[in-house]
Amino acid sequence: MEDRTVSPHWQGIAGPTAVRAIEEAVGQVDPDLGFRLFLRVLAVLSVPMTEEQYTRYVGIGARLDYCEYHVYQVEDLISHG
Repeated sequence: MEDRTVSPHWQGIAGPTAVRAIEEAVGQVDPDLGFRLFLRVLAVLSVPMTEEQYTRYVGIGARLDYCEYHVYQVEDLISHG
């Protein structure tokens, strides 16, 4: 996400800034909110991921009592190459 911008068409937020905001949300506000924000940013930026990363995210979601849709929304980002 380092070379990406969230909302590039209107006052974009640099990827590293978004990552710091997510880290602060997880550590200082609420892990659940931070993880949901993280998943949303992954989806918006279409960040490719491995099967292993996706499996870890599913595990985190399970610990947060998410229904399967919350993490499933980023399943199409798995890189199969």
